[in-house]
Amino acid sequence: MDNVRACVVDRNQQEVDSAYRSLERTLKRRNPDAAGELAKSQASWTRFAGDTCNYVKAANPQQMIPSDAWMNCWVDFSQARVRILKKWEALENAPQPAQK
Repeated sequence: MDNVRACVVDRNQQEVDSAYRSLERTLKRRNPDAAGELAKSQASWTRFAGDTCNYVKAANPQQMIPSDAWMNCWVDFSQARVRILKKWEALENAPQPAQK
């Protein structure tokens, strides 16, 4: 079961990394300051998600296998992060309104 958990966590991490790198490349070309802030945001998010999932793992060991609780938490966090990173990239790539 540990191999399955590791595979699920790795797959989700790859999706987060891919979405992050894609947005980072776009921002480095168009807005280097925002790219720097994105890097800080990603580091903060990683710490927050990890800390939260560690809490979930420890909080209710009688309700779920702790390793499963951590994995499920990480999947939820990583899927949400991928959605927001892709949304931000879509906004960055959207046509800008004409200036008057």
